[in-house]
Amino acid sequence: TVVQHSFLNFLQSTESKLRIEHIEEVYLYKHPDFMINTNKITLNGNYLEATSFIHQFESKFDLGRLVSLKMIKSLNRSTRSNELLTTMYFQNFSE
Repeated sequence: TVVQHSFLNFLQSTESKLRIEHIEEVYLYKHPDFMINTNKITLNGNYLEATSFIHQFESKFDLGRLVSLKMIKSLNRSTRSNELLTTMYFQNFSE
């Protein structure tokens, strides 16, 4: 979708070292008067990069609003190192 492409462009423009781990298909909730589009994107990177990006996202990204955030530490079995996965849920409305 346009919002997901804009998100990817925004991530690239911030020059963040975060990597996209997973992007899910947009979840649509249809109400008679409007639709709510929910995006779920998981990023991989360290805590400082993630919190810096989230701050920039909340203050500069105009096509969606952050509604939920989850950070988990995960063991990468191939590299035997811990990774921080940040899952962002953000929504926008359409008619």
